[in-house]
Amino acid sequence: MSDAVENALVFTARHFRDVWVAREPIGNGATFDPAALDTRRVDLFRDREALPVTGGDSTFIYARAVGAGRTLTWRDLTRRPLVRKGDLVEVSISDGRLRVTMKGLALESGAQGDTVNVQNPDTRKRFAAVVTHENQVQVRF
Repeated sequence: MSDAVENALVFTARHFRDVWVAREPIGNGATFDPAALDTRRVDLFRDREALPVTGGDSTFIYARAVGAGRTLTWRDLTRRPLVRKGDLVEVSISDGRLRVTMKGLALESGAQGDTVNVQNPDTRKRFAAVVTHENQVQVRF
């Protein structure tokens, strides 16, 4: 019988990054503005939801109110809608060099790149279109 010695090594991994922290209370719907935020260095393995300073830009708004001193998360932000439910939008349909535009009624709100349902005000027919710009959507084939 041999005298085997067992050794165990314990490692702790950490991944530190700067994250955004609210300097003062921020209201729901406010535009994301890094100038109104502070940074804090955190271990992303412990605080996985924290929003790194490389995340977020002016295309985001706050989806909920954030208290002063709280670390921001991706759940605190949402993309700013360029099309809002109930608004008249410009609908463009293009195929090669042919481009047709018309007005449509947005049945949903959406950010850039989102697909929303739109209704033709004259025929009441519904169709899907992709949000491209403020109050503009495009039907893609």
